[in-house]
Amino acid sequence: MELHEKLSSLRREKGWSQEELAQRLGVSRQSVSKWEGGLALPEIDKIILLSEIFGVSTDYLLKDAEKDSAEARKESPASNLRTVTREECDAYLILRDNAAKSIAFATFLCILSPILLLIMIGGYDSGIFRISEGVAAAIGLCALLLIITPAVIIYIFTGMKHSAYDFLSTGEFLLEAGGEESVKEKMREF
Repeated sequence: MELHEKLSSLRREKGWSQEELAQRLGVSRQSVSKWEGGLALPEIDKIILLSEIFGVSTDYLLKDAEKDSAEARKESPASNLRTVTREECDAYLILRDNAAKSIAFATFLCILSPILLLIMIGGYDSGIFRISEGVAAAIGLCALLLIITPAVIIYIFTGMKHSAYDFLSTGEFLLEAGGEESVKEKMREF
């Protein structure tokens, strides 16, 4: 099987149109059409990107040796990697930006939470408050729990929102064409 046949076959296996593949590669649909028709060859950087996107080796793409795509995928370290789209990158980075603010607020609440307890106990010890030790401690503990509860809820919901993106922190993945620049730009802004 030649390069143009392999490209067409791999694209169809993924269920992509020529337009979708072209977007992932950052080229025109006509370029993909010419490659698949055997009228033109992709540049070397596009061949490397194609191997990453399809999870096959460049050898598989370039050599005429008859190999089935399953065998070629075993050779490639990118075979089981998930491709992350620009939209997923952007959504994740926005989520991280919002989460950073929420987590900062929740941390502030955790730091603030024992202050009333300390004030109540200190006021009791110094005689400022004319209440029993038990009442001072109860008021302080209630205030602590009332302040800690929203902080814990914020932590839980922030973690739940991030669970859709667990694969980004637990393994390797491929960025869609142009995704790396988008990530770098967003990280600079962050």
